[in-house]
Amino acid sequence: MNGRAIILADGTKLPGSECGLAEGVLWCYLSDLTMMQAFSLLADPNKTQVITFQYGEMQDTFEGYTQLIAAILAQDGKIHVALREGE
Repeated sequence: MNGRAIILADGTKLPGSECGLAEGVLWCYLSDLTMMQAFSLLADPNKTQVITFQYGEMQDTFEGYTQLIAAILAQDGKIHVALREGE
């Protein structure tokens, strides 16, 4: 997954990570983080108010997904985090 990264509103860059929308939920698939690290980053609305997913020469920007609704340690070792738009 070279060339892919999530960048949070405060500039924190998460290399090798990805995200995308599914049924109104922004799913983030995080590499090389512990559950505590993932939770502390993505439970902070100041960090998640703008999330940019860079992949190659392209990027998608997601705004307003500030409510953490799930964090799962998947079998592949990645942490899957679900965010919903804040109220």
